[in-house]
Amino acid sequence: MAYADGTFYKAVYRGTAIPAADLTAALDKAAQTLNIATRNQIRELIRWPEFTQTQIKLANCAEADHQYQFGEASD
Repeated sequence: MAYADGTFYKAVYRGTAIPAADLTAALDKAAQTLNIATRNQIRELIRWPEFTQTQIKLANCAEADHQYQFGEASD
């Protein structure tokens, strides 16, 4: 499950690269990548301070944009 939603992506992150029809799936996929990178240390977003929550959401959006535009990283 994504840390950011479509509203955050458009209003706060101001993303435009991902079409609305693909946005939820792209954010979910990017959140999985963040979980792998952090070894599942994020867990529940609510347990983090507000600033950190925003940073995690921004990272989720940025990773979604990157994956959508360039594909996933390979091993």
